[in-house]
Amino acid sequence: MHAKLQRRQTLTDARRALVLDAARTVFAEAGIEGASIREIAKRAGYTPGAIYSYFESKEAIYAALLDESLLRLQAAVAEVAVSER
Repeated sequence: MHAKLQRRQTLTDARRALVLDAARTVFAEAGIEGASIREIAKRAGYTPGAIYSYFESKEAIYAALLDESLLRLQAAVAEVAVSER
């Protein structure tokens, strides 16, 4: 049973990443105001309703992208701090 749950989680994570990749492109092209769930869904190959199973709004998608960005920035800063020692 554990393997089945792990496969399901891996698939969910992959789908969520696909949505985030599509959203990154849409936000870069249209900005947060011009972006829509419909366009993000279209780029990800999903229906708008399917997007809502991963995120509650386009603002939540944008927040997830910002979180990823901050994590990458923190990792880069930590790497520089370690290399300067």
